[in-house]
Amino acid sequence: MDNGREVKEVPPDVAAMCESIELTPRLTGQHHRSADDEMTIKCAFRRNCQFLDNDNYQDWLKNLRDQEVRTWLTHCQEYLHMRFYFDSGLGEFDTLDGNIPQEWLALGPLRKRTWPSSGSRWNAHMPVQAGQRRLH
Repeated sequence: MDNGREVKEVPPDVAAMCESIELTPRLTGQHHRSADDEMTIKCAFRRNCQFLDNDNYQDWLKNLRDQEVRTWLTHCQEYLHMRFYFDSGLGEFDTLDGNIPQEWLALGPLRKRTWPSSGSRWNAHMPVQAGQRRLH
């Protein structure tokens, strides 16, 4: 919604700044109330990248059907989940960057996915593409 009217596409000025845009379909029903959250998690999982949302995803940590995605979220959310705020007094948007140690972030290309296959041990310091940054 924008000023009381439904918006069905991303504004051109915002789209121009984006490398990729995925639109969540509007779904109805009890089990699809948070389709946007599920889609955000799955898109970030497939790209192994940071994701921006103010939801805490506690229900998804317990109820996400795909075990591999749930494992990834459980182990990576602390490092990749970015929160944000709007400063209405100044009309500014900003992210809450947290306190991830700077040495964990480095420039570099995306490496192959390194989340565990079933039965393997998780590597908490796996390489991750986050724009131009990756955890190592």
